Amino acid sequence: MSSGNTGRDPFLLRKSGIAIQSTFRQFFWTWLLVILTIAWIIFTIFFAYNASLTQPKRTALLFSEPQYTILTLTILSHGTVLMLAALAETASEGLRWVYACSSSGVSAYSFLTLSRATGILGVLNLWLEKGTKGCGSRNGHYIWSFQRFCLIFTPSLASGLPSS
Repeated sequence: MSSGNTGRDPFLLRKSGIAIQSTFRQFFWTWLLVILTIAWIIFTIFFAYNASLTQPKRTALLFSEPQYTILTLTILSHGTVLMLAALAETASEGLRWVYACSSSGVSAYSFLTLSRATGILGVLNLWLEKGTKGCGSRNGHYIWSFQRFCLIFTPSLASGLPSS
């Protein structure tokens, strides 16, 4: 090193790293999904309430033929289920990485169980695997896999049932 060194490490002066985004920027799309889901649910509730009244508050929201109003309500309710499922998947993915970055870490079972890339058969397989039980333990994938199974299976069941 030369005698003219100011005490700064040249490695630290390089700008060849990846800047970590602020929390708001990291979760911008999640918060946008939350806001859109809340607005969608509020509109769905108001539409259903308005359609059920004898004297609707907003007649412009209703169709002249009842089957179109029912179709719109069906589309809105299915949209609600799908948006809530997407929101739960996003929260599960965030939780996965929070656990992975924690000082205690996370088991591979829990990491895979919380992943949105793991399908329903993979979640079932992980649920049936033997390991340490308990939500707080490192191998507590049973609770996460049951939660993910319900999360994946319920919207599929709800949107796939024929209406009577």
